[in-house]
Amino acid sequence: MNKLTCANLVAKGRHIPVPFCVKVVEGDGEREIKIDTLLRVVPGKRLIGISSWKDSAVNI
Repeated sequence: MNKLTCANLVAKGRHIPVPFCVKVVEGDGEREIKIDTLLRVVPGKRLIGISSWKDSAVNI
């Protein structure tokens, strides 16, 4: 599984391999989120994907 940073995502433009993981910093630490599917990619600005959270599919 690919573990990507924000800089990696920007560098890949529209060619982002799925699934991949990104780290998210929360108040009490870091959490890793797995993105299963990409719905929309606007290079350098926006990425919308589908992930799983609490046994449900969610948009990220």
